[in-house]
Amino acid sequence: MSQIFKSYLGIFLLFLSVAVLIGIVDANLTSDTAGDFHSAVINEIEESNFADSVIAECKTSAENLGYTLEVNPVTNEDGNVVMAEVVLNYDYQIPFLGVKQPHQKVNYAH
Repeated sequence: MSQIFKSYLGIFLLFLSVAVLIGIVDANLTSDTAGDFHSAVINEIEESNFADSVIAECKTSAENLGYTLEVNPVTNEDGNVVMAEVVLNYDYQIPFLGVKQPHQKVNYAH
């Protein structure tokens, strides 16, 4: 009888471990996807020479994916944009464990 209990307990713990690991892998994939999107946005902004229309389009795309995108231009003394700080905010979450933390990726387009 105790062998049956140990077997079911082992199976339960195995399924619990699998569920937690799936959540961790999913959170990691979400973070990687956000990083890829962040890099793509920086490339688009650089290639458009900091065009306002492209920045607005990138912000809309970010909102559609559940991210928040902030672009803070940096100008020289002539008033020309020479670079921009690009900040992407997203949630890192593992639903099975109830973990939901805001994360942020920051880089510069120049």
